[in-house]
Amino acid sequence: MTGAILVDMGLVDDRCLVLFDDGAGRWGPMTDLRASFDLRTGAVSNRLRIERALGRTAQALLVPEPWRDLYRNGAPTFYPSDKNGLVLTVHGRWRALDGLDAVAALEPGDALVQPDGQLVAALLRSPLGDLTHDGHALLSKASRRTATAAPVLMERPWDVIVDLERALLADLEASAVPPIDSGTTRAHTTGDAPIRVAEDAKLHPMVVLNAEKGPVVIDRGAIVGSFAVVAGPAYVGPGAIVTPHTHLRSNTVIGPSCVVGGEISHSILAGHSNKAHAGYLGHSLVGRWVNLGADTTGSNLKNTYGEVRVPLDAEEAPQPTGTNKFGAIIGDHVRTAIGTRLTTGSCIGTGSMVALSSFAPAHVPRFSFWTDRGRDHCDFERFLATSERMMARRNQVLTEAERARLRTLSTRVRSNK
Repeated sequence: MTGAILVDMGLVDDRCLVLFDDGAGRWGPMTDLRASFDLRTGAVSNRLRIERALGRTAQALLVPEPWRDLYRNGAPTFYPSDKNGLVLTVHGRWRALDGLDAVAALEPGDALVQPDGQLVAALLRSPLGDLTHDGHALLSKASRRTATAAPVLMERPWDVIVDLERALLADLEASAVPPIDSGTTRAHTTGDAPIRVAEDAKLHPMVVLNAEKGPVVIDRGAIVGSFAVVAGPAYVGPGAIVTPHTHLRSNTVIGPSCVVGGEISHSILAGHSNKAHAGYLGHSLVGRWVNLGADTTGSNLKNTYGEVRVPLDAEEAPQPTGTNKFGAIIGDHVRTAIGTRLTTGSCIGTGSMVALSSFAPAHVPRFSFWTDRGRDHCDFERFLATSERMMARRNQVLTEAERARLRTLSTRVRSNK
């Protein structure tokens, strides 16, 4: 099987769900350590939202070469038969917010494409071993095709921010966290939208949960400190800590085991990251294992109120976002010093350290060590040691596949410097 990582989760019916990532989207550092379907695009990853929408678990993941070891290592083994069963192949960049009826209505041999011809989904009668991550190759196996009225695939990081409210509302509505018991909670609640708090979550006195604009979900083991305000739609993930006096504004997602403080708006922190102190972050995407120093602040609006452009790559011109609000893309394992200032539409590469007294550059290449003395390449072994110490504090370790992938990225940047 070309590029397939097979995971046995038990078939729901005779249609085997397979997700593929063709590598065609442009995500900057966001996909350095994962395929696009495993990006957190709301309260959950895109993969989980697709599985929820279709009512079945993916049996196989089709990914390009750079990600194969990341998905192969540690995955349960599933041995497919050579029987020509029905396989529902779905693009991992599908939002699962639009086009659901069309995907569910596919008959054997049917394919659903975007107006630009990109494959969204196809129902094929084929051995799993004949499938590939290449959307064009998959499309060639279909005998009929129909097109969506509008694009339904995410292409760039800002697509996540533009669609965040819709995705988050869908995720919160599907949450299994129980409704809050207003008679026993010490938090002040307001608004008519649902407020859900896990039984083992802790809300300290004088917390405000504001559901006037949308639901609020506080997941298992999370802690919200006194005088914090959480305004829905909002999600605080398992084991996350919201420090006292924090303001989480609408459309904010705090991933598992994050520690947050200050003010955050319309942003996603993917997981295990720290923004524990004062400072503002808006319309931003923060990866995993990030540490933002005290008073790190990002701009999300130009003084001209014009369209924000983002430099995803140092070799290319900044890309138009189609929106006038976009903050920063911050890759995994990034660290910033106290008082760091991020410009509107900035992109901070995986593994970088930014410690500048002036504004940070709009684009920081992967594994940069950027101070007032200039930019150097991070010493990779020291980077590994620092990351492993941070992960150990949460009882996590780097896998060999992650270590190898990070080393490859670091070597590639150094050779291109």
